[in-house]
Amino acid sequence: ILSLGINAVHYLTKHEQGNDDFYSDTVRWLSAVGFNMKYYITNTITADANLKYDLKRRDNLFDGKITFKLFSRAFVNLGIELIRSPSKNSYWSPYRANDTGYVNFGMIF
Repeated sequence: ILSLGINAVHYLTKHEQGNDDFYSDTVRWLSAVGFNMKYYITNTITADANLKYDLKRRDNLFDGKITFKLFSRAFVNLGIELIRSPSKNSYWSPYRANDTGYVNFGMIF
């Protein structure tokens, strides 16, 4: 089974360039599109991909992961998060060196 999605956001008002604090009110996306995909490889393995791209700033974020269902209430995620921000005055530029790979274990209670 394959699930696909597309979304968009366009910021309509003028704004000041704020600080780079992640929790600030700074606008993260000016005119962006997003694509997501979830593929059910088997009943116990899924692959997810999520891409966001700002058409004005040319920033993009990619998040991909594979989830392994270990048993009915436990799972492991293997993932990667990549940030590309070519402009120095973009919101995402302070984070562009934060590309990460991760492993996550979870249980449902």
